[in-house]
Amino acid sequence: MNKMRHNLSESYLQSLTEQQRIDEMSQWSASEWQQYYCPNGTITLDEFFDEIYNNVEKTISEKYGGDSVC
Repeated sequence: MNKMRHNLSESYLQSLTEQQRIDEMSQWSASEWQQYYCPNGTITLDEFFDEIYNNVEKTISEKYGGDSVC
């Protein structure tokens, strides 16, 4: 991963004027944008689907009992 060249902290960005923030963010690399929007990393669509499916299955099981799960 590329080294971050800019300060991505929310407190720093909030301390800037709107124009300063626009100027700062216009210089960000793609990896900096990814780090800003996804600070905990990303997952694949399959991982996302599995996570959602498991959450729905758990909720149905808790609400209606174990026999109601698909």
